[in-house]
Amino acid sequence: MYEREMILDCNLSPDELESEVTEFLTQSNFFLIESSESSNDPNFKKLKAYAFMGLSTFHGIDPFTFDIIEDSQFSASIPQGADKFARHEPFGDTLDPFNQILTLNRLNSGQYQTLLLTQQRLGKELFTQLMTYQEFDAHGNLLDIDRTHIEKIYGRQNSWIYNQWYSNADFTKNLARLNHLRQEIRQKELSQYLADNWPVAHSRFWVNIIEDVEYQGGLILLINRLERLGDDALIRELLSLNLPEILRRTLSDHGFPTYP
Repeated sequence: MYEREMILDCNLSPDELESEVTEFLTQSNFFLIESSESSNDPNFKKLKAYAFMGLSTFHGIDPFTFDIIEDSQFSASIPQGADKFARHEPFGDTLDPFNQILTLNRLNSGQYQTLLLTQQRLGKELFTQLMTYQEFDAHGNLLDIDRTHIEKIYGRQNSWIYNQWYSNADFTKNLARLNHLRQEIRQKELSQYLADNWPVAHSRFWVNIIEDVEYQGGLILLINRLERLGDDALIRELLSLNLPEILRRTLSDHGFPTYP
């Protein structure tokens, strides 16, 4: 792995520190993303961070319909008109993958258009609470999520969401798969977890981007803003280009279960 040493003056103000780090990253051939318009720059390789973040946090489940985004729907050769993965932005145009939803094209242009933005944001927040919920038995085993947990977290006032899930003919099967994946992500490195369950997505968005040093800088800043660099350990990982560890820690910081 490529490494480059950087010495920072701990007495610098936050603004001065950010300026120094930015200069270092630029000199190291990082592409710094400052706005959504930056993605139109010819030097920027489009990074679909929301794709593997959605697989690592919501495990490929749409938070409103409980449909699964299948691995085949990440293929670059999907026939025109066929359903494929899509990004939905209930918080508007944003580069923050935690404010984006991994979904399907038919849902993005259909189901989501019938919901108010407030409903979309609430639904994402509630699903985040469900995915970060952890309860263990006496032996330390993670307990499965069931309807009781769902209805407790969502409450009767939001029953319109989970009642829609229950009407999905594949709900029981999808819930079983979700519980299996919640266990599995705690037992495997993130890259291995994605490769085992979504090999097409892993090859397209992890191998071709995460392991491509030339484009790592932009993705790092998609997920970790410069203002979070107060953590010395995170600074060391950023400067050593240890992106997999940064992703793992980012998920953990947001409360999502990960491999230790």
